[in-house]
Amino acid sequence: MNSSINQLAKTYSELVARLKVDQYEVPLNLADEGRLVEKAYQSGLSHNPEFQFTPVSEQAIDELLQFRITMTAFDNPWVLLLATTVDYMIQTLMDCRAHNSTAITTRTVAMFGDVSAATLGVAETELEAPYAATTEESNLDAKGLADVFRRALSAVSLTDWSITVEPRMNAMLDVSSERREIRIRGGSLFGRTMVTRLLVHEIGCHVFRSASGQRQPMRLAGFGLGDYLSTEEGLAAYLEDKSGLYDAVDSRRFALRYLAASCALEHGFFDVYKELRAHADHTQAFETAARSKRGIADTSQPGAHVKDKVYFEGLKLVSDHLKEHPDDLPLLYTGKVSLSMLPLVRESIGRGELNQGEFQPEQIPLLLATL
Repeated sequence: MNSSINQLAKTYSELVARLKVDQYEVPLNLADEGRLVEKAYQSGLSHNPEFQFTPVSEQAIDELLQFRITMTAFDNPWVLLLATTVDYMIQTLMDCRAHNSTAITTRTVAMFGDVSAATLGVAETELEAPYAATTEESNLDAKGLADVFRRALSAVSLTDWSITVEPRMNAMLDVSSERREIRIRGGSLFGRTMVTRLLVHEIGCHVFRSASGQRQPMRLAGFGLGDYLSTEEGLAAYLEDKSGLYDAVDSRRFALRYLAASCALEHGFFDVYKELRAHADHTQAFETAARSKRGIADTSQPGAHVKDKVYFEGLKLVSDHLKEHPDDLPLLYTGKVSLSMLPLVRESIGRGELNQGEFQPEQIPLLLATL
C-alpha cells in the first residue's frame, strides 16, 4: 500500500511544481497600484486598487480534478489529508477565475479559521507597545542570500534543493516542498541578523521538516497537508526565539498581518491600508494590505484572504504545546505535520510508516556555521 501512496505523492509533487497555483493570486500591477495608493494617502484622497492577474489555466483545473478522482481508491488517513489539500487548491483556481471577495473569504476561513477578538486584542497591544527598530545595515541582495542558502544546504547534504530569485512574489521568501525550492524576491536586501534568522526559519524549520518527510516510508508527510500551516510558521518562530533571534520586529510584522486580516473582512483595501499606516510605513502597510486582499480584483469590497493570521497565532500554539509536551518536538520533525496530526504521527510510527526524521533542530548549528 505504501508504494501506491508514495506514487500518489510523487504525482502530486510533480503537479504542484508544474502548475504553481499561487501565481494566480499575485497581482501583475502591484507596483503601479502601490504608487497610486501612496499618492492618494498623501493627498488626503482614497484609492482602492483594481488588481490584474494572470488568467487561470483551465488545463490546471482539469489536471487537479483528474488527480483528485484517483484518490477515491484509497482508504488511508494520509490520503484523506491530501484530498483536503487538493480540494483547497482546486477551489483556489476556481476562485482565481472570478477573483470574488466573498468566495475567497469563504474558502480561506474554512481552511485557516476565523479571526478571534481575543487574539486581535493581543495583536493590537503588540502594535501599540514601544519597540526599538533594528539599525543594522541591510547590504546583502537576493543573489547574495541565495549563495548563503546554497552553502547552508550543502553543509547538511541537501543538494537536491534549488534556490531561485524571482521578481514577482507575495512574500520576500517562499519555500516549496513540492518543487524542493526556496524562492527569494528580487530587489530585497538583508542584514546579517536577518540572514541568521532566515537560516533558522526557512531551512532549519521549513526545509528540514519537508526533507525529513519526503525521506519517510510514508512520503506524504513531507508535503504540508491539511491544517499544517499554523504549526509550520509557529514552529519556525519558536525556533528563532529559542535561538535568541526572535525580536519585536518579527512580532509586530505578524501582529500587523493579523490586524489586516481582521480589518479586511469588513472593509475595502484603502481602509485597511489607512488602519495599518498607524503602525507602519507605506511599503509595509501596502504589502500587508495587499496580502490580506490576495486574489481579489475589486478591492473596494469587504472580504479577506485570511491565511496570514496563522503567523501570529502559530507561535503561541506551538510554544504552549511544547511547554507541556517537550518530547513532541522530534515528532514535529518527522515531516511537515501539524499539532493536530500528532496522534496520526504516533500511529504511523507504530505501523512503520514514519520514523525519526532525518533532519532535526540539533543540526541548525551546522547551518549557522556557514555564515
